[in-house]
Amino acid sequence: MTEWFQAEYRDFDGVPRSLLCTGASGTFFFLSRFDAASSAYAGHYEVYRLRPMPEGAPCASWFGLETDAIERLVDLPVRDFPFDPARRKFLPYDSILTLLQGRDGPFVPARPITVQEENNMDPVVHFEMPYDDAARMSRFYQSAFQWNMTTTGAETGHYVLAVTTESDMATGPKKPGAINGGFFQRKPDWPGQHPSVVISVDDIKDAMSRIGRAGGKVLGEPMDIPGVGKYVSFNDTEGNRVGMLQPLPRGGQQGSKT
Repeated sequence: MTEWFQAEYRDFDGVPRSLLCTGASGTFFFLSRFDAASSAYAGHYEVYRLRPMPEGAPCASWFGLETDAIERLVDLPVRDFPFDPARRKFLPYDSILTLLQGRDGPFVPARPITVQEENNMDPVVHFEMPYDDAARMSRFYQSAFQWNMTTTGAETGHYVLAVTTESDMATGPKKPGAINGGFFQRKPDWPGQHPSVVISVDDIKDAMSRIGRAGGKVLGEPMDIPGVGKYVSFNDTEGNRVGMLQPLPRGGQQGSKT
């Protein structure tokens, strides 16, 4: 029995340039980008597998939809895509699968992401930026954004804490999606001193192993930050420096997992 994708289209140029296709095998996003330099659309679709969307959920904007994809699949030539103007709302899955098969290896439809996996995602909880002059930097962010800036002592490297939103001392920011941050003193011999984010993990040693297996590079060993937890930086596959924190459990003692 043939499986059919329900399809939505945007940006027509003879053929659709953005397609959102949903079926029992998953949700897929096909994107042919517009190149302003050549004033033309790309001759291929970038193909992304997305997280399932609730049935009937509106999708007001497709801008950046691919940035939240579970994975990127192979590129497909636009001319090969089975678009039928007479049957715009439905596409045969078998025809799309045939296109995906044999390009950079066989395509195996991935299983849907589970609720447990969603809950296991490691969140971004903090941002970091370097400073040359702590007082000057603090005045700037207090004046421009009304942040609450607190400079710590020598034992924490004169780190400056930045509270950017109403927060609880025990649980952090009260506004969903908001994060606080900090500023570290720029050092001539430190690598990757650029604005970055900090990701919270349950087990920093396990996360370090996962980073290595995924192609990243951990920068040194975890350090203890008094009253905060264990911290280490790493470079991702694109050379970005990112921080990673295993926070102290409530009560202030380091967990036994590390």
